[in-house]
Amino acid sequence: MKTRVNSGLRYLTIPEKIQDLRLYASNLDAFPSDFPGAHPTSARLNQIADELEAAFTGAQNGGD
Repeated sequence: MKTRVNSGLRYLTIPEKIQDLRLYASNLDAFPSDFPGAHPTSARLNQIADELEAAFTGAQNGGD
């Protein structure tokens, strides 16, 4: 059974979202027995955080 969770991401700034992604990824790594078969994986969450950070930084620098 899948459960929907309201994370409140709509109200966070981009840097806060990046920080949350990294926190979720570290929790997946720190407590693997609590998240068996997690999807997405912590590696994917870190990749998404890196991509979002690069896009945000690029936008801050005039869209380069």
